[in-house]
Amino acid sequence: MKARQEPAWKITMATKPKEIGDQGTCFVAPLINSQFAIGVFARRSPPRRGKANILLSYFFGPYFEEPNKEANAYGLRAVDAATILMCSALYLHSGRWKVLGYIEPWHSDEWPMIDFHRYDHIEKVDYRVVYADDDPNREIAEFPNEGKGLPVSSLAGSGAVEKILSELFQLRVVN
Repeated sequence: MKARQEPAWKITMATKPKEIGDQGTCFVAPLINSQFAIGVFARRSPPRRGKANILLSYFFGPYFEEPNKEANAYGLRAVDAATILMCSALYLHSGRWKVLGYIEPWHSDEWPMIDFHRYDHIEKVDYRVVYADDDPNREIAEFPNEGKGLPVSSLAGSGAVEKILSELFQLRVVN
């Protein structure tokens, strides 16, 4: 049996906080069912005047006690994520979601901008949707009759993220 390869990075607490939503930001989100999730922001849309940032986030869990960086965040890998969502950072700004630290050094190729699925209810066609690697708010291509099985292309507010993860983790058993 092949041993699990640990990533060549660590979670650090920066002496000077980075901007909320920077790539590699690790955070803990409390869920509505008394569980917790760890999130990693992998991409952020460029700042636009009067517009909220859109963040591509990888989520891990569930955790039954509030995670801390030493116990839970080391060793997170994109391929092990429970789900990947595009979301807002409102709860990070408000303090509901707490920053655990930052993945340093950050290697964006290890946390890719993935393709998403969109279903057109009028045409009754599935699409694989491709977003720009540097901007999860910029769609660059759609491919008809592809995309089934990929995460749904949508933007979730922070409260919706907590509900989505709570529902996902309700069915998950952790050893």
